[in-house]
Amino acid sequence: MTQRWIFPALATITISAAVLENNWWVIVFLFALLVRIYLLKESKVLIITLVTCGFFYGLLNNFVQQNNLLQQQAQQQTKQIVDIKVTVWVDQIDIDGNVLKTTALLPHTKTKILINAIIPDEMLKQRLGQATGQITLTVRGSIKPIDQATNSGQFDSRRFYALQQINATLNAAQLVAIQINKNPENIISWIHQARQKVLDYFDKLPKSLRYYGETLLLGYIRPDFYQDNQGIRELGLLHLFSISGFQVTMLISMITWLLGKIRLPSEITAILMLIILPMYYLFSGSIPSLIRAIIIGMLAQLLIIMKKNLTPLDGWSISLLIGVWLEPGILGMLGGQLSYLLALVFVQGLKFWQEILMMNLITLPLLLHTTYQTHLLAFLANFVFIPLFTHLIVPLTTIGVLAFPIVPSLAIGVDYLITLLANIIMWLSKLPGNIIFGQFNSILAILATGMTLYLMQNFKSRRGWMVLLTVYAIGFISIKIPFHGTVTFVDIGQGDSIVIQTPINHQVTLIDTGGRLAIPTEHNWQRRIKQAKSNAEMFLVPYLMQQGIADIKQIILTHADADHAGDIEILLKAFKVHWLYVGQGMEKMPKYQYLALKYHVKLVGIHAGQKVVDLPLQVLWPVKNGQGKNEDSVVTLGKFGRLSFLFMGDLDRANELRLPLQQIKPVDVIKLGHHGSKTSSSQDFLETLKPKVAIISAGRNNRYHHPHEETLMNLAQNKIPYFSTARDGMIKYEWSQFSDNWSKMKSE
Repeated sequence: MTQRWIFPALATITISAAVLENNWWVIVFLFALLVRIYLLKESKVLIITLVTCGFFYGLLNNFVQQNNLLQQQAQQQTKQIVDIKVTVWVDQIDIDGNVLKTTALLPHTKTKILINAIIPDEMLKQRLGQATGQITLTVRGSIKPIDQATNSGQFDSRRFYALQQINATLNAAQLVAIQINKNPENIISWIHQARQKVLDYFDKLPKSLRYYGETLLLGYIRPDFYQDNQGIRELGLLHLFSISGFQVTMLISMITWLLGKIRLPSEITAILMLIILPMYYLFSGSIPSLIRAIIIGMLAQLLIIMKKNLTPLDGWSISLLIGVWLEPGILGMLGGQLSYLLALVFVQGLKFWQEILMMNLITLPLLLHTTYQTHLLAFLANFVFIPLFTHLIVPLTTIGVLAFPIVPSLAIGVDYLITLLANIIMWLSKLPGNIIFGQFNSILAILATGMTLYLMQNFKSRRGWMVLLTVYAIGFISIKIPFHGTVTFVDIGQGDSIVIQTPINHQVTLIDTGGRLAIPTEHNWQRRIKQAKSNAEMFLVPYLMQQGIADIKQIILTHADADHAGDIEILLKAFKVHWLYVGQGMEKMPKYQYLALKYHVKLVGIHAGQKVVDLPLQVLWPVKNGQGKNEDSVVTLGKFGRLSFLFMGDLDRANELRLPLQQIKPVDVIKLGHHGSKTSSSQDFLETLKPKVAIISAGRNNRYHHPHEETLMNLAQNKIPYFSTARDGMIKYEWSQFSDNWSKMKSE
């Protein structure tokens, strides 16, 4: 089977894509693979591959079915407030301000659950900080399924956790009590306690040294690590910190070198490594992306003991098969996918610069499919920083961590150098070169990955490079020059955000940005280190990037309320915005004048009847200067495809009837004012306009109870069907020269 284990591995990848992603069209690739094996007349390989397909299909299908069952069970318990006692290891608890986060097994069912609980008082937080080993938490809340993504482009928490067999969460949870347990006397307990002591030690280190030490030496990533080191993601250096298994390679090299110095036989060293590596996996917090590196390391030790050889490609293939067996969801996780793809580069025997180039190219299709952007400096950054980390940063970090209690000044010096490096990385990431590509089509992503693998073997193939460039060009043009237009009502929570895209020229108009009021914490101990993401960062920005939008022609802020305009700076920071239109009078507010100056945006106050160049909307309100209140809301009318749309902002009932209704009726689609509140959308107003469809933008379980029953009754009496972001998630109207249609992302 030399150089033939790749066939069962490729078959497993295909089965995994079909079952986990529900992309059954990839079976075409499996069929082609089986035909290829048959033509090679490798009957043994064919049998092993078919058996592998059957085994992993059964394993993965059972994995998915079990997840679905657990989600259904969680759904049935949603309304029950319960007190749950769970036993957890202290080193697996993250505490940020007054929020505790951990995963635990539910008693009796042994189901994994995600817990985000509020710590009610400082004394409980102090007790948690002093605890070691195992503790029992009493937590109050209602069990429910983890929220699914309700917008295109949004990070899907439900899928992410389901791949780790975590299918439920404790909603509105509060920590009630803590019980310190007697720690069991076993190796697992010892590892967890040792890990906690090491993490406590790292807490005392200077900030930059602590960050790099924990990630590079332990594989532990703090919740705020990427928040403070954004350049690492943007320059494609993520693999140095979290997914490459770099720590495992370093551990094996260090221990082998030390034991070699005392002339310990290589077989004894290998046996010790077979014991140490699984312990290190537990010590690292059982990070799924380390599985490949741990398996490869253990395979290498077994080969030393057995005095056998294995080609690098076979080693990679076997590690993938074992990895999927141990962690069925591994190939559905971005970290697992990148880990195996990057490792494949190193089995080819390429030159250093070719390896760096291929590392960037092999991961590019996947990153464009999942993160929608890349940076032109990524290749240069990897070319410089990989040897720098290997030969300088990791040794210096190790010295700094070990020297801190003995020679603190040395550790502080290392911290200064690491801080300087982090600042350089951040500076480089801010240079021009970031490309918002849009979501790379999955079929094109597979073709691009396949062509990159071909070029690893045939680096000088001009035809191969031309085909690869053509695939990227097709993907780029299809995103940047769409043949259809869209009006999208983003599920932004309790707020409004509407994206209008025109066909061909891809002109983008955004009406409102969403946002929420910041609630200040009362005490220092409650303050969180990691800043919560804004609604725009979670829902709106990913959608715009998925659509390949880097340039927004104009943003209209209907009025100044936080749920409509609160996240405006997030948008100005993330995209090039040309015009910022506000209701007449708002342009005089210092906040918007400051933002316009800071981000080089043209700020214009608009009013009814005003002609605005390039704005695909007619302004109907306000009629006079205002202060950005509900009654001053900008109301606009536009026609997209075959339908006319009326966007009401938060205009109240009294002013609704002052609009030029006789001139604009009938309207096909109306975005109801004030999230369906009873202060808008009166019976007379709806009866006069006679809209065919109503849109309500409101948050789930919002404290205002929007939409109001009276509004829904008015819609029913006028026989107006409606979409609601709270019920339906993102709502999209799509039109082209030939057709138009509505779609929604279903939510619970």
